[in-house]
Amino acid sequence: HISKDEIHIEEQSSGFVRVKEDDSHLVIFKPNYEVPVIKTLTTDPEEYKREVEVVDNFIENGFLERILKSELLGGWQHWQIVYQLEIFGQNGPQAWTIDFGQPGKPQLHKGETGKINLYEGISTSDLCALIEGNTAWDYVTLCGNYRTFNNIYRITDGRFELPPEDKSNYALEPLMDIFPWDNEMDRQKFMRDVKRWKGKPA
Repeated sequence: HISKDEIHIEEQSSGFVRVKEDDSHLVIFKPNYEVPVIKTLTTDPEEYKREVEVVDNFIENGFLERILKSELLGGWQHWQIVYQLEIFGQNGPQAWTIDFGQPGKPQLHKGETGKINLYEGISTSDLCALIEGNTAWDYVTLCGNYRTFNNIYRITDGRFELPPEDKSNYALEPLMDIFPWDNEMDRQKFMRDVKRWKGKPA
C-alpha cells in the first residue's frame, strides 16, 4: 500500500489476483506441460454481456476501418499476410480473418480461412478493456490472455523473401498497432494507479 504518509505491504490485497492456497511446493519446470486456453476474466453475466457488445461493435464497425487507415497496411499487403484474430469469451473462441494478399480492398470475414501467417488471440474482457482504455499491454500479456505468433515470408521469382533484420517494412500485429504501447498508454496506467492509491475510482 502506497500513500502520501506511508508505505506497507498488504498481503492478499490485489485487485485482480488472490492466492487461495500456498502450493508453491508443487511448482515444477515442465516444458511440455499443456498451456491453458485463453479465457475471459469476467464472470458477472451482465458485465460480460456489456463487454461482448463493446467488442462486437468494435469488430463490426471500427476494426477494419482502422486497419485500412494504418501506416502498416502496405507492409501487410507486401507480405501477403493472412491474418486471424481469435476472441475468447465464455462460450469459446470466435475467429475473424483478413487476407491481405487478395487483390482489391481487404475484407474482414467471420470465421477461419485455413492457413494463416499472423495470429492474435485475446480474451473478451481484455479486448474490451483495451477498447475502453482501461488497461495496458503489460497486464494483458502477463496475465496470459493475449497470444500471438507469425510465420511471415513470401515467395517471389521462385525464392523465399524474409523480413529484413532491422524490421523495416515489417508487418506488426494489428491490435498492437491499433492500441499502441506508447507513452500515453503508460501515462493512463500510472494515473489509474495513482487514483487507486488515493482511494478514488480508477
